[in-house]
Amino acid sequence: MAQLFLLILLIIFAVTGIKLASENQRFAIYRLGRFFGLKGPGLLLIIPGIDRSVKISIGDRGELLPQDFAKIKGVDIPVKIEGSATIGNIVRVQSFTEKYAAVVVDSVQMREVVCEKCGHIIRL
Repeated sequence: MAQLFLLILLIIFAVTGIKLASENQRFAIYRLGRFFGLKGPGLLLIIPGIDRSVKISIGDRGELLPQDFAKIKGVDIPVKIEGSATIGNIVRVQSFTEKYAAVVVDSVQMREVVCEKCGHIIRL
């Protein structure tokens, strides 16, 4: 009975802990809440309950934060900025290393215009 329980537990661990990333994707791994690194491409094993992972792709957009970080898909990723940028700019992931994502300032910035008649916000 105990062996069956351990076998079921091992299967659940394997199913929830195996992740797959393609060539243009990486997983941002957070171990106990602290950034651990960008892993991939290929088959990855994470520790359920201890590791948290978020899949990041080339072309994903995010907002530039202070101290060389960007908020991409709701998580803070260390970045290396190619070119010049200011905090709050929209950046786009261009490539990856194991420790950071290389980003460029996105040329298509979203602008907000307020309609004078009705007050609606129009995002361009």
